[in-house]
Amino acid sequence: MEIKKIASYMAQVTQTPESMNQPASKIEKTPLERELSSPADRVDLSRGAREMAQVKTAMEQNEIRTEKVEQLKRMIDNGTYQVEPEKIAARMMEETW
Repeated sequence: MEIKKIASYMAQVTQTPESMNQPASKIEKTPLERELSSPADRVDLSRGAREMAQVKTAMEQNEIRTEKVEQLKRMIDNGTYQVEPEKIAARMMEETW
């Protein structure tokens, strides 16, 4: 069994004797041929959507250290968490360079 593309079959069926003698570039396409030969649909994501996808991918790749997070929550709740501004500033400077 041979399967042929519908567009080529439709072109053969709908050709008139006059159009058979014309070059292919001058033969008018049928609506079905125009639809099948049109470019594929495409989706353009906004910059924000692309950034969100990157964040999601990064989060999926990194393991969340739940024990560390729980420890920090307890320290904050107990009032024993100490902020060290020098360490924060040094880390911020490292990340910018």
